[in-house]
Amino acid sequence: MRPERLYTMILEYKGGTYISQARAESADVAVSKWVNAISDHDLASWGLTRAEIIRLANDNPIPLESCLNVWCATDSTKEGLMLVNIIATEHNNKRPTSS
Repeated sequence: MRPERLYTMILEYKGGTYISQARAESADVAVSKWVNAISDHDLASWGLTRAEIIRLANDNPIPLESCLNVWCATDSTKEGLMLVNIIATEHNNKRPTSS
């Protein structure tokens, strides 16, 4: 079993940007965990259904050419394109300080 990493999911849909994080062994598992954790309230406010976001999760993330630890997945709804970028990030338990 691979060690878990922190993944950041950035969903672009209908002019909105929605950012979440999940720990997982791989990008595809991170997307599945993220989808399962999205509340019905959030989905409704984004204008998505559970079935639509599950379809997005079932699409295997594709590594982005010339980028390290970055993937994307897409799907479409009647309302438009869903694009999620997945980024494996380092996690050091520290928040940046403001200067």
